[in-house]
Amino acid sequence: MEALEVPIPPLHFGRRARGKLDDKTGFFSGKFSDLDSFVPKNLSWRIVASKMGSIYDILGKFVPITIGLKADLRKVVLATSSWDEAMLPDLRSKWIQDFWKLEQLRGIKFHRPRMPDTAVDKSMRLITAVDAALESIIIGSWGCFRLRGGGWSSQLILGRGLLAPPNGTIPKNELEGILWWLKYVLGH
Repeated sequence: MEALEVPIPPLHFGRRARGKLDDKTGFFSGKFSDLDSFVPKNLSWRIVASKMGSIYDILGKFVPITIGLKADLRKVVLATSSWDEAMLPDLRSKWIQDFWKLEQLRGIKFHRPRMPDTAVDKSMRLITAVDAALESIIIGSWGCFRLRGGGWSSQLILGRGLLAPPNGTIPKNELEGILWWLKYVLGH
C-alpha cells in the first residue's frame, strides 16, 4: 500500500545565508536530556516560529500536535515584546518538550487515502467534524465508502487546526470552526 510521510526537518539552530546553512551548523541527535544543552538559552519567538514554519503538513496528519505548538507560540508572543526577546524559562522548557515531540514524529508514515478495493461503488460520502476547546479548534474531513458485506471505510482526507479567538466559549469556538471550514471549502 502506498504511504506518505510528513517531512520533519532535523532540529538545528543554524542560520541560512542565500538559502544554505552554515557548514558549522550542528544537528540534534540524542536523548531528551540532551535537548536542554542543545537549545539556545536565549530562545526567541523568531526561532520557534521558524521551527514551526519548517513543518509542511498540507494534509493535516499531525494537527493534534501542531495545534499545541500554535498555542505554545501564542503564549510566547503574549509574553514577549519583540521577535528576538528571549522567552521566560518556563516557556523555554515547554518548547524543549515540543521539540522532543517533533523529534518523535520524524519517520512516521501514513497510508494514502484511497477508495478500498471492497467498495460497493465509487460514491463517497464526506464527513466533517469540528471539536474545540478554549484555546484551539480542530477540523477534520473523512472520506467514507460503503463496503461489500456491510459497513463503511473511513480515511482522513484533510485536517486543520486553528487557534480560537481569545474570549470565545467552547460552543462558540465550535461554530467558528464550522464557519471557517465552510468558507475554506466553498471559497467565500
